[in-house]
Amino acid sequence: MMLLLFRTVKQPVTLTVRASTPVFFLPKVNTLIQKKLVRANTTNSRLGIRLVGSDILPITDALISNGITLFDSFGSNEEALCQALEASIIETRITVLSRVGYRTNDKQQSQQLAFPNDVWLKDNEACHNIGPEYIQHCLTNSPLVKLKQQNPSLMDLVFMVHNPETQGYDEEEEFVVSRRRDTIRDRLRQSFIALEEACLSNQISSYGVCSNGLSLQESHALYLNWNDVLDVASEAAAIVVPNNGSSKLRAFQLPANLFETHGLVVAEQIHNYISNNNNTQYYSNNIDIYVSRPLTCYADQGVGSVPPIRCLDYEMDITVDGQKMLWTHLVPEGVLQSQYYHPALNAAMSHFDAEAILEVQKERPLTVEERETVQGCRLLQQLIYDLDTSISKNTKSFQEYEDDLRTKVIPLIHNAFEELDETSANVLQNFFKAHGAAIRVSCLVVVYTLYIIYTIL
Repeated sequence: MMLLLFRTVKQPVTLTVRASTPVFFLPKVNTLIQKKLVRANTTNSRLGIRLVGSDILPITDALISNGITLFDSFGSNEEALCQALEASIIETRITVLSRVGYRTNDKQQSQQLAFPNDVWLKDNEACHNIGPEYIQHCLTNSPLVKLKQQNPSLMDLVFMVHNPETQGYDEEEEFVVSRRRDTIRDRLRQSFIALEEACLSNQISSYGVCSNGLSLQESHALYLNWNDVLDVASEAAAIVVPNNGSSKLRAFQLPANLFETHGLVVAEQIHNYISNNNNTQYYSNNIDIYVSRPLTCYADQGVGSVPPIRCLDYEMDITVDGQKMLWTHLVPEGVLQSQYYHPALNAAMSHFDAEAILEVQKERPLTVEERETVQGCRLLQQLIYDLDTSISKNTKSFQEYEDDLRTKVIPLIHNAFEELDETSANVLQNFFKAHGAAIRVSCLVVVYTLYIIYTIL
């Protein structure tokens, strides 16, 4: 899996990536970034890649061969990236961004790996920590740190503090705005002190902040003030290197894309400020601004559980039997509906009409089992009707649709029927396949509609 990270740019660059899956860019995204952002370090590529998975060596080698020198990583993916980098032929110094902040261990299973300032999030499914003890734990166990120390000329390693605004979370009161800013500043200062010390010991090259909060409006409970980040970095540097308080803060990473454009405004504000500021503690000429998830939009700006909208072209299965794949921009909605979905819909509604049993009712009373079968057929027909209606309701994403199937539809069927005969199961399965393909197209219509509205405005 290949995720994209846009780097700050001045000039357009044509890039061909030899990868197994083509990636198509929406032109407006590139245009916005070219207009709004300026990169500081011109030695790195303006496009960064995060590779997810274990078998990433072929893609990594192809990317480096095509001029990509900026890679984005995170905890569990570091080992695979290190192996790929060691096996690739690298003639130009590269930059790797990694991050520290979250771990997803279950709370009860993680008591032996507890750290000061652990903040357990809702339902205790994830823990957030940017404290010095946890940062040092991550650095000590990081394959990227070991690779950098073994090959000092190979790469610049930038460790990012991930979503520091999460430290303002309180399980009882959630985000308490009145005191959260001071809490975040204090904990961010501790983080930066630890990272400044890591720079001195050559564990890392520099550090930065990767945050959804940077792109939020100031009124939002999870807003992170970029001025606070700069101030705290300067304070940390003055503590660690008092005779030369120059901060090793080198990077901001914030989300921005076709629909979430406020991040571009914030990036311009940061750039203008550090460019016009004479305080050398900020290293005004050496701070890079990165745009993350340029092809993924969240209606809640990535701070909740709303499924994402994919702002790119991709291959999808449009048939019941899985024999035909089309790129999304080539999928004809009308043809899909008439050739694949409507026949499956009609077959399902007809199969569960219980007509044969209702004919028997004219001659004799129905047995208990027959009455239950009729009730089950009516339930399934209503379910199929509701799913058919949902196509026109513009589901935000296919993930939202799958979540509804998993949490609502499948439990309903499971609780209503002890078992289904093979024919009924196949009819239902074919309907769900065709309906899923139709939902995919419906989600695309939503994205394209938003794109048209955006370009008009």
